[in-house]
Amino acid sequence: MFILRFLCYTEIIMCTDIAILTLLVLLLLSGIITTVTFTFMMQCSRSANADIQATHYTTLATVEVLGKLSFTAACGWLADIFGYRFLFLSFATLSVTVLPLLKACPEEIASSEPGCYSTAETEITETKDKEE
Repeated sequence: MFILRFLCYTEIIMCTDIAILTLLVLLLLSGIITTVTFTFMMQCSRSANADIQATHYTTLATVEVLGKLSFTAACGWLADIFGYRFLFLSFATLSVTVLPLLKACPEEIASSEPGCYSTAETEITETKDKEE
């Protein structure tokens, strides 16, 4: 009887450890994705006209946060209707569907070179040349 209790207690501790480890990995990946998302939005905003770059970035950031908030609010409702298993499988599928979109990303945004903002710099140079 003692051995059975010990085994049950050991399994509970292992499950708790696995849950904590999984949560830590999830938080790490979430932080990485958030950093990449905001970096990508900043890079896209650099290609906008110099007069509206800050507004462009602010709009993108606002839409990103509102999307997260509205989706988070709907998740509880969706879990009640469809169940957690279906919801997790759906989210995993949605996560994978982003990969083809990254392949279709414009070359100047996907490249590591800062060529994305060269359009805005060219417009500024052309405007200064016209003023002179």
